[in-house]
Amino acid sequence: MMSLDLHRLLVQEAKEKILDFIDKAVANGEAVVRLIHGFNHGLKIKNMILRLSSKDHPAIQTIQPELGNSGSTLIYLKYFD
Repeated sequence: MMSLDLHRLLVQEAKEKILDFIDKAVANGEAVVRLIHGFNHGLKIKNMILRLSSKDHPAIQTIQPELGNSGSTLIYLKYFD
């Protein structure tokens, strides 16, 4: 599973990096990616991530906080041929 560390980024910077990261993950055939935003200072980024949808990137299928780790969120990706 590919991971992206978003610590110390502004929300808009994080969103741009996430969308580029999803492109790379899809190209690599990944089904799930982990976004590491942190659990204290990363709350604004986490909230932005949870609002993402397929309108932001067509490969986004489902987004959910990682179980047992409130500092990261998982994005499940759609498969494209």
